[in-house]
Amino acid sequence: YGKVSNDWRLHDYYGRKVLDQVKNHKVGVEGGEAQGLYYRNSNDHSIIFPWYNTVKAQAMCRYGKATGEIEWYEEGISLLKRIRTIFREDYTLPHSFQFDNNGNIMTINTPILIAPSAYVVSVMQQYNILESEEINKAIDCLLQKQTSIGFIPSNEGYDWRSKIGVTAWNCFVMELMSQNYVLNNPET
Repeated sequence: YGKVSNDWRLHDYYGRKVLDQVKNHKVGVEGGEAQGLYYRNSNDHSIIFPWYNTVKAQAMCRYGKATGEIEWYEEGISLLKRIRTIFREDYTLPHSFQFDNNGNIMTINTPILIAPSAYVVSVMQQYNILESEEINKAIDCLLQKQTSIGFIPSNEGYDWRSKIGVTAWNCFVMELMSQNYVLNNPET
């Protein structure tokens, strides 16, 4: 907003404070799987979502470019590289990291979130975190997983989702993945 309108009031009064809080609020033990990631806190229940961290990393990169504060850009790239290390073999991410009753971080792997993983792959492509061969491999893996799972009908353990919402997520995955996908064998 400040860059486009040349009015940095919202940045000065609100935006920078929020971004500083996000940047400085990190969790995890040095060398642990969730080390260096950020979390949201709701009703004293801390949950770390890797794909939320991708959104934050992308915002940090954009902010660094807009303001010329290169350390923001560098930290965003560093966070993307950290997220890359927690990809599974099939290029899905852990659903979340959560704290148990003793304050230890547990890795939660289900449900599998394919569309957020696809989003993460696309952001990593945008910032050259993944090589083109890795991107195609990720697309293959995620599309295969997406088609094997299909959509989740409403009221089957996911009451907060509607059939339309899940179908929209599926469309998002297909649109995102098809942008740069190169068919190895067009006849199939």
